[in-house]
Amino acid sequence: MAKLLDEIKSELPKTKGRQNLINELLASLSSDDAADLQAALDDHTIPQVSIARVMQARGIDLKQSVISRYRKGSQ
Repeated sequence: MAKLLDEIKSELPKTKGRQNLINELLASLSSDDAADLQAALDDHTIPQVSIARVMQARGIDLKQSVISRYRKGSQ
């Protein structure tokens, strides 16, 4: 029987968290767009609604709640 810790470490996560969603989006964008989005996410003076609306206009569904949770986690 395998050691419990080894089993736990080898188990892949099956859920998507806020980091994974944002990271997947950043990976799918051009390097320039990814850098701009990351800068906007890191700049808490930019309202999350503004980010969400611009992304929606570009055909990308990025909810304000995802941005909010991402920002809270990265403070």
